[in-house]
Amino acid sequence: MGSEATPRRRSHRRGVLLTAGLAALGALATGCTPDAGMDEPDHPLGLVPCGDAPYVAVFAGQTERHLAHELPGSTPSSDVYGLRADGTVEQVTDDYGTYEAVLSPDASTIYAAGRPVPHGETEQLVAIDVSTGARELLAEGAAFAAPAAVGELPGLALIAWTGRTADGAADPVPARLDPEGSRGLEPLTSPWSTPGGWYDAAWSPSGRLLAYLTGSPPLTPEVDQVAEVVVLDVQSGAVEVVASWRGGPSPQYLDWSPDESRLVTTVTTPLAPGRFARDVVEVDLATGERATLREDNGERHVYASRDGAALLTLRQPQEDATDAVLVRLLARADDGTAVTVRELPLALGEGVDEGADERVVGALDLAVADCALP
Repeated sequence: MGSEATPRRRSHRRGVLLTAGLAALGALATGCTPDAGMDEPDHPLGLVPCGDAPYVAVFAGQTERHLAHELPGSTPSSDVYGLRADGTVEQVTDDYGTYEAVLSPDASTIYAAGRPVPHGETEQLVAIDVSTGARELLAEGAAFAAPAAVGELPGLALIAWTGRTADGAADPVPARLDPEGSRGLEPLTSPWSTPGGWYDAAWSPSGRLLAYLTGSPPLTPEVDQVAEVVVLDVQSGAVEVVASWRGGPSPQYLDWSPDESRLVTTVTTPLAPGRFARDVVEVDLATGERATLREDNGERHVYASRDGAALLTLRQPQEDATDAVLVRLLARADDGTAVTVRELPLALGEGVDEGADERVVGALDLAVADCALP
């Protein structure tokens, strides 16, 4: 989410500003439980500043320039954006790469994994100092996924594909950066595989646990498949299935609650060829019970408060591909469901190309710094 380990001047000309006022800025939805900071006008998304650090969250995003830059059939390009506590956003990278990005727990460093230029062949993992913009190349040459700045494991934990199996597939290895700083990776457990394959993963805040999804995305209601949410203890190697669906439903996306007691995922159920139902579901790891937070919603949700009562999501354009992405704050109602409290549209603004607005039209994997959770 440049390979040179040299400082890079950040382009303040490309600051991302909100071009519209807050929607739903009135009273909280009836029956919702407000969290600390949720009513503060300076903190419209409920996140609190992390000292002098500029950002409280990061995401990989696209503007219309990215869409125009792509080649037919190519992987969509993206850049890294930082989200401030006041709801404004700033572009961090500008190389049209493909990224996954996270913030360190104290919000001082962005870790970005991916290819820094479009259609590049070399995967890189870089650290970006949010105060100076300086970049440090941490590792390269392997494929990286699910980076996470974690608590109990020093530094950064991630999944790296460092080898190939007999059939050409990559061996996933949960790893962390070499504590000695040699740009190497220290495996946390042996490579693992699942019979049906896996397709998404998320580290717990402590870095001790890795949740991942098995199975495959649903195609038709007739497909008799088993989809599972699995948790791997990277220190002991123990594996536990915490939730499963049979006969078509398939989970997508994962996020851990700050206390590591719950996971939130989006479950897609085929109804008919080409028709699907999508529900946001929370899994209690102690009991295995599942609760539906939102019905008919295919967005990826992340926790936005330490008690898990608030969530954030990125709403992609629905009717016009050039509409702005919406960042939504949700709170728990008395019945346990999650309802929208506020939403912000994201767009490049002031000082860009003769003052013309340029919307953020795609955004993925919003990652919130631990210090920003109220």
